[in-house]
Amino acid sequence: MKIKLGIILFAMSFLGCIMAPPPEGGIKKIYLKPFGNQTVEYSLHTELFKLVQSEFLRDSYIELVSEDQAEYKVSGVISGYDLRPISYSMQNYVESFEMIIKVKLTLDDLLESEVVFQETFETNEIYFTKEGNPNETLSNTQLEAETQEDAIDLLARDITRKIVYAK
Repeated sequence: MKIKLGIILFAMSFLGCIMAPPPEGGIKKIYLKPFGNQTVEYSLHTELFKLVQSEFLRDSYIELVSEDQAEYKVSGVISGYDLRPISYSMQNYVESFEMIIKVKLTLDDLLESEVVFQETFETNEIYFTKEGNPNETLSNTQLEAETQEDAIDLLARDITRKIVYAK
C-alpha cells in the first residue's frame, strides 16, 4: 500500500511540474497571427500554426481572441529548413539526416506598444533512411515527413511554453 501511495504522490508531483499554472498577472488574451514561411517546405507554417493554436486551446490559461480584443500578439515565420546528411553507407548512400527547423517569433504587448521578446526557436531531429535501417518499412519520404511532424510538435510546445511564462 505504501508503495502504491508513493507512486501516486510521485506521479502527482511530476504532473504538477509539467502543468504548473502561469505566473500571476501573466498573459490572459492573445492574438495568434498566422505564421509566415521563408522556406520551400510549403506546409510547415500551417502545421506549426495549427499545433501552437491547439496547445493554447488545450492549455486554457490563455484565451485566443481577435487582434482588436487581444492584450498580446504573437507573430512568427519559419525562417529556416535544412536537411543535412550526417552519415553514409559504404556504397555512398545517405544513411541518416539531421533536420533543422528555425522559427523567428515575436511577442508584442499591444497595450503597452512594446516588444516583449523576439526569439529564434530551433529544433534538430535526426532520422535514419532505409539505407541506414534495412528493417524500416516506411519510404524515405515518409520518414522525412514523420520527422517533420515530430520537429514541428516540439517547436509548438517550446513556443507555447515560452509565451505562457513570458510575463
